Amino acid sequence: MLQNCITLISTLWPILLAVSQDSQPTVTFYTKEEIPIGNEIGNLKTRFSYPDGSQFNMLFPDSEIRRLFRLDSRTGALSTIARLDREVLCPNKPLECLRTFNVEVKRGGTGQEEVIVIRLIINDVNDQRPKFEAKHKKFRISIPESDNPPSYYSLPTAEDGDSDRYDHVKYDLKMIGDAGMYFKLFLEERGSKRVPKLELTKALDRETKDNYELQLLVSDEQHPEDQDSADIQIEVLDANDNKPQWRLAKQSITISECDRLHRPLLKLNATDEDLNERITYSIGKAAGKDVAKSFYISGDKLKQNQSLDYEKIRKKVLYIPLVAEDRGGSTVETYVELRVTDCNDHYPNITVEMIEDKILENDETEKVLARILVVDEDEGNNGTVDCVIGVPNKRKFQLTNRITDGQYKTIYKLKKLAHVSFDREATSGGEVRVDIICTDKGDSPRVGRKEVKIMILDENDNAPRIESKLYTFRIHENSPPNTLVGRVTARDDDIDENARLKFSLHSDGSRNFVIRNQGNNMAEIYSAVSFDREQIDHYRFTVTVADSGLKEQRTSTATVEVTIVDEDDSVPTFQFREYMFRIEEDYGRNLSKRYIGEVKATDADIGANQMIWYEVNRQYQASLADVGISGMYFYFNGSHLYGEGNFDREKQEIINLEIFARNRGPAKHKGSARVTITLNDVNDNAPSIQGLQKVYNLSENSPAGTPVLQVSGTDLDAGENGTLTYILDETEANRFTIDGKHGIVTLSGSLKNNQPEDGFQSQTYRLGIGVRDNGNPPLHSIKYTTFVHVSSGQASEHGRRVNQATKPGNRAGGGGGQRGVEILKTDQNLLILLCLAAVVFIVFVALLVILLYVHARGRRTARNRTRHPGVWYDKANGDTVEEQPSEVATETGLGFYRFADNPNNPNGTGASPLSAAGNALGSIVRNKYPSFGYLSSIDKQRGGLSVGAYNGQHGAMDQQQQQQAKTYYETYGRGSDRLPRKATAFQQTTAAAAAVGTSSTSQTGRQTIENKEYSNLIGRVEENRYADHQRYQQQHQHPGYAMLAETPASLAAAGTSTAAKPADTVVCRTPYMTSSFV
Repeated sequence: MLQNCITLISTLWPILLAVSQDSQPTVTFYTKEEIPIGNEIGNLKTRFSYPDGSQFNMLFPDSEIRRLFRLDSRTGALSTIARLDREVLCPNKPLECLRTFNVEVKRGGTGQEEVIVIRLIINDVNDQRPKFEAKHKKFRISIPESDNPPSYYSLPTAEDGDSDRYDHVKYDLKMIGDAGMYFKLFLEERGSKRVPKLELTKALDRETKDNYELQLLVSDEQHPEDQDSADIQIEVLDANDNKPQWRLAKQSITISECDRLHRPLLKLNATDEDLNERITYSIGKAAGKDVAKSFYISGDKLKQNQSLDYEKIRKKVLYIPLVAEDRGGSTVETYVELRVTDCNDHYPNITVEMIEDKILENDETEKVLARILVVDEDEGNNGTVDCVIGVPNKRKFQLTNRITDGQYKTIYKLKKLAHVSFDREATSGGEVRVDIICTDKGDSPRVGRKEVKIMILDENDNAPRIESKLYTFRIHENSPPNTLVGRVTARDDDIDENARLKFSLHSDGSRNFVIRNQGNNMAEIYSAVSFDREQIDHYRFTVTVADSGLKEQRTSTATVEVTIVDEDDSVPTFQFREYMFRIEEDYGRNLSKRYIGEVKATDADIGANQMIWYEVNRQYQASLADVGISGMYFYFNGSHLYGEGNFDREKQEIINLEIFARNRGPAKHKGSARVTITLNDVNDNAPSIQGLQKVYNLSENSPAGTPVLQVSGTDLDAGENGTLTYILDETEANRFTIDGKHGIVTLSGSLKNNQPEDGFQSQTYRLGIGVRDNGNPPLHSIKYTTFVHVSSGQASEHGRRVNQATKPGNRAGGGGGQRGVEILKTDQNLLILLCLAAVVFIVFVALLVILLYVHARGRRTARNRTRHPGVWYDKANGDTVEEQPSEVATETGLGFYRFADNPNNPNGTGASPLSAAGNALGSIVRNKYPSFGYLSSIDKQRGGLSVGAYNGQHGAMDQQQQQQAKTYYETYGRGSDRLPRKATAFQQTTAAAAAVGTSSTSQTGRQTIENKEYSNLIGRVEENRYADHQRYQQQHQHPGYAMLAETPASLAAAGTSTAAKPADTVVCRTPYMTSSFV
């Protein structure tokens, strides 16, 4: 009756029982195994009347709970999502197949959180059938014939996977043959179960029968139709007087799951009344698999070779069957009860479920961060766990809301306390590590540890830090824009956007520099212009670094100083473009070292580039020697100009020098200036007289005042030192006087005063003439002597010339008489120029006559051209073949061809072309030749006129002369010339060659060119030749020529009879080097 009631209750809708356990709401749900998937087990919302909007979530469900059940977070309904098999979930047949987990409920409206403990009991259904183990399907029992009834022997037991509630097994023994006479089934009570045994009911006689067979049947009491069987074979042994007897000290042993292995658990003791009978011990064949693999017998001691896990066995009792056997084969069985106790062999296992794994730095609010589940599968105090937070964060975090989930599960909440904040930059890696330490309460406590990592979210609370507050860079002047100046680096202790830096320049630097972000918290400064150090040699500006914070941007600044490094780019500049110095000349031929003066030049560069040294242009030194002035040398000592040598003003009064100022930079720039040195005169040259004749003639009739002669004196000095005064010797002072300024000697009295009356007698007077300058002191010339011869007659012509020369305006100082010479020289130059002009005019007229003659001859030749079917043109433009290949090839379609003279007919008459058109005789003009020719298009002949316009001008002639012009273009060729570019061009000449006949015996041959495209139009040959006749003769010993021939075909096309001209007839030919290609 009770069993039926339990069955009825388990099939009803799950009953919810709410109990209080450790101040936590607890609810127990009952369900049966094998219920349909999706079946609802219970509903938390309706059970506890939670308001709408409440949320339900499992806390730390293990993988089995997640696999089997689902909790609706809105309705609180718990349902199955997989098959429930109690025998799999609870294989060791515990009293209750229990699963426990926690549900966190967040009440709708208030948001209050609470935890409910769910106890889920899975009830068994009788869905398993008893089965024998495979090794017991054939079970053998040995019985000595001496055993007396009633004797009992162990039989294999069957296992039913259902719980003890449905584990009601029925055994039956099926006899085969006469086995029923000796055996029957005996059921022994062992705890709550009955164990089958074989009972011997009648003594056995081995001589009568030595073996028997039986079959052990097993079935479920509620399902007797499902049976399993084991074959029992009984062997009858020979008689043995006495059977062993067990003498065990105890029938029950208890071991701990942590006990040491291979230690004696029980001493086995059995006796045999036979003398010196040896007994062996073994574990019976009916032992279960846990017993068979975990225990063994060594000698007379029961030992353990494999640990048993209490957490799997729990309070289950194990039975160890023991067999004692003597030498005669007689056996006796017994069993020992084995119980396993718990030991503290499990460490607390900590699982962390993060609610918030990030906190904002500098945040002081209280915040729940994680749930902590601690599982210790030990029992009692061994499974009771307490957890704390380790240092150094013990005072910053707290474990709260301790919940005990079942016997060995504990749940905590980890929260950050209020008024506690963290600086992300001060923590390692930007995270906080919280140590959870859990210890059980066993005799030998075991400790579990778990580290919880909480990341600190960055707040933009740090300004960028520039590596240096002052950067100094250098850049060379004249460097092109976009030259790297230097790098600026910074760092920001924040992360992500708060640490992404942007560099910029203030306005004081942005005009001349640019800054470019390069990433990795670095920027590069480049020049925006090319710098001139001589204008500005130093720049100072500010660099700003800002982070990219979203809420707030923080900045820092640094100063940058850029020094412009000098380049040798400035030319030294003299203070004056021209320096003028005056020094006194040396006296006579003296040599001296003279200080001329000081110059000064500056260079805008600095350092070595600014250092200047001076030099004199040596070309000016050489120019002094060119004009005959040698021995003077000029040089600098520092900025002081010196000269050495003989400074003779009379050789060169003014000395012009070019001086250089060079810097000592690598470019060695130089500046220049002119120096003019004027030599002041000293009276170092005595005057002299030139052109004084030995004898001067006078007539006796010369009156007083008649000029006798004029003395010309010179003095190389200048000024007063070169101003001359002429002196006459006093011996003839009564007859002659001299003009001291002009040097004119005149007759001072009559020459007849001292002559006799009977007649004049010739006389000769000796005059001593000298000259001195007006220097201080004056210098005198030597005294010059001349003679004046007085004879009878008129005044001499010499006197008249002297008189004319001494008229006012014809003399100047001591240099009178030179102007007449200068006028004569001018007249001569004018005559030369007139002669040259006449010669140029005559040459011009001759050239003009030649050109007119050539032009007239060309016109006569042009009139002759129209009398033949072919029209010749010449094109003396000097182009080479390689310069215009595409134009010619486009016009002719044939390329460039060059042909040899016909040696058999040098006059050109009766010339025969080759008949074999494919034989590429001759050479193609690919290089520069004296001349070449090609057929031009009719369009070019028209000179750009349209067809209608052309026919209007030349229609009458063209209608009569519509014939094919076959042109033979010949020049001398060499056998070493290169082969043609376009061999296919010769294929067009086959028909024309066949029409005119025979082949030529020339070595290089001659080729006929026919342009079939214009076969009905008048063709023309154009030529290009060298104007250099000498070069032509060097390259070709035989001048080439061109000829125009009339063929029978062309004459027939023109309507002319061909009887008189059966073969080709040459109309005309011309050498290439003539002025006109006729």
